[in-house]
This record gives sequence, C-alpha cells and structure tokens, in this order.
Amino acid sequence: MKWFVILIIVLKSATVFAQSNKLISINNFDYNYLNQLIHEKINSIRFNSNIGELDKNEVAKKASQNHANYLSKQRKLTHYQKNTKNKTVTDRIDNYTDKFICAAGENIAQSYIFKPSFYNNNKGHRVTSSDSTYEDLAETIVGIWVNSPSHYKNIIRPEYELSGISSIILPDQLKVIVVQVFIKLKRD
Repeated sequence: MKWFVILIIVLKSATVFAQSNKLISINNFDYNYLNQLIHEKINSIRFNSNIGELDKNEVAKKASQNHANYLSKQRKLTHYQKNTKNKTVTDRIDNYTDKFICAAGENIAQSYIFKPSFYNNNKGHRVTSSDSTYEDLAETIVGIWVNSPSHYKNIIRPEYELSGISSIILPDQLKVIVVQVFIKLKRD
C-alpha cells in the first residue's frame, strides 16, 4: 500500500511538471491555459503584496477579447480603438454590461515565441526570453507588466476585484498579444 501511495504521488508530480513545461503549439495554441497561468501569476503578486486576489469575470473577459482581436488586426499595441463605441477600456466594458463601473484598467503586452524577445526590468537591465513553453511565455508577459510602472500599478491596485484575460497569436510573426482588463464595480 505504501508503494502504491508513493507511486500515485510521483505520477501526479510528473503530470504537474509536464503540464508546467507544456510546449507551445502554433497550430493548436492553448489560449485558456496561457490565460490561466497569467491569472495565477498576477494573483500571486497581489497575494504577496497583501492585496485580495482578482476573480475572473465574463464581462472583463469579453472586453479583453474585443481588444485583443482589435490589436491583432492593427498589428500594433495601443490602449485605444478608432471605433468610438470601443475607444477606451471603459467603453468596451460598457458594451457588455449595464452595471456601473467605478474603475477600470487595462494591461496589454506582446511577446514572441521561439525567437528572442526583450524588455527592460525595473533595474534597467535588459531581459531576454525565447519562449517555447506556456509557463515561460506567461512569465515573460507578467515580467513585462511588473517592470512597467503603469502596468504594475494596475496589478497591485487594491480596488480592482475582477479581471479578464485574453490572448491571441499572430502565427506569421510568431507573436502573442495579451490583454488583461481590471474592473471595480460600484456597490449599491
């Protein structure tokens, strides 16, 4: 019996390890897995800063997906859309709910897969990554945000309680774009 329990533990550990080193597939990109990893990493930062974790929210998810789709067509990063109905993150959120939003924020980032990406950390040092696993890609995206003062401010803003994350791949450029929307709802 003891050996059976040890075997189960070893097999579970191997499964978790294999999942954390899951290779990125361009043809079968696992958006949900990447978004979940990013969500967990963001909540870990908030937890370590004694800030409440963000709950997943369908409205924030739809607003983030709307903007990720827009960015993939524009092929450049911007927080604003040309369409006045979707111009700002608040406009995009309002399209999916009639609840009053007290505050909203948005983080966007892009990184390359299978080729070098660069960003500067908060100490001014250049960080290079060449992501081939979802774990590495999530770490790079969160690293970009943590090392950007305005993006990091969104991550640790205690008023934010809801979040939605969307990602999109541009296979011809080996580029992934990620959008995270943060929301604080007005209390009645």
